[in-house]
Amino acid sequence: MRVVIAHEWFTVIGGSDKTFLALAELFPEAELVTAVADPEALERHLPGRAVTRLVTDRLPGARHHWRRLAPAVMAAWAAYRPEADLLVTSSHFAATAAGWRFGGRHVAYCHTPLRLAWRPDLEHGRLPGISEAVTSRAIAPLLRTWDRAASRSVDEFVANSTAVADRIARAYGREATVIHPPVDIEPFLRAERTPGDHLLAFGRLVPYKRFDLAVSAAARLGLPLVVAGDGPEADRLRAAAGPGVTFLGRVSDEEYIALLAGARALLFAGEEDFGLVPVEALAAGCPVVAYAAGGALDTVRPGLTGELFDEQTPGSLASAVERCLDRAWDPEALRHAALPYCTARFLRDFAFHVGVPVPATAAPRPARA
Repeated sequence: MRVVIAHEWFTVIGGSDKTFLALAELFPEAELVTAVADPEALERHLPGRAVTRLVTDRLPGARHHWRRLAPAVMAAWAAYRPEADLLVTSSHFAATAAGWRFGGRHVAYCHTPLRLAWRPDLEHGRLPGISEAVTSRAIAPLLRTWDRAASRSVDEFVANSTAVADRIARAYGREATVIHPPVDIEPFLRAERTPGDHLLAFGRLVPYKRFDLAVSAAARLGLPLVVAGDGPEADRLRAAAGPGVTFLGRVSDEEYIALLAGARALLFAGEEDFGLVPVEALAAGCPVVAYAAGGALDTVRPGLTGELFDEQTPGSLASAVERCLDRAWDPEALRHAALPYCTARFLRDFAFHVGVPVPATAAPRPARA
């Protein structure tokens, strides 16, 4: 069976890119296609694998400013002609359009329907220079028409969370099977849980992730907060933060694991399609306080793996933090809650869904070393 795996772009490695890597592992003979790729990232993560790059990869600045090339990326995917029996798209922007004129079976692993069309509020800070007002009033209706048309080529939708399955139903009128994305939890399971007195917020410092809420809530509670990560919001957050907030900037993987193992709780104040960080925190034995939206509704269960807050306000987050800190958390129970999200489970479930042999790498769920 000839297989093509089409992924949006492969530059900064995030959750969707890790799913693409797992799909490449599941189909070792598949042709891999992406609109834009960083050669160093390909060499590091896909050594020896040939990756087809669309014409957009040759545009000036594509590898650093690919989001500003949105129309060109959409056109390139719509013009692409896969030659395969099975097309698997890893999509959150326009890759589903790769199936527009494809006659075989098209399975779309959907990280979210095109945000710019359906959730422009979540694109605030992702697409510099495009205001929310212009996006929602002028561009979004046209993009919704285009995205619906692209979705008609999909035979089966697989969603990365229940929230995304709901978005697919609203956007396309289609049902989706939920298969959570792969999370490399093993390094976190091995970390020794040694909680200190600080809270932790981790990730890229961009507006939609709402690090401002974490900073304000910690100040309201008089608790120390460690913020790990970098991004365009860094200077503004530092200016607004009090003395109890420590900004570490970008940290190594080892430092990140140690921070989770040593935090009283992880604060996750933004809305994500799925969100790897809460699962990584649980694998490290750390409870999570998350905004009650998006993928966190699948992974954070009040009283079992953390607490949820309903409004994106400092007060609502602070109340949830207090509830979290009032509980005694069993690190081993939290680690156990992370096991269903391991990479082996993703490989097994997706292989079963598509109807291909389960790879040897899809071993039984890992136990803590």
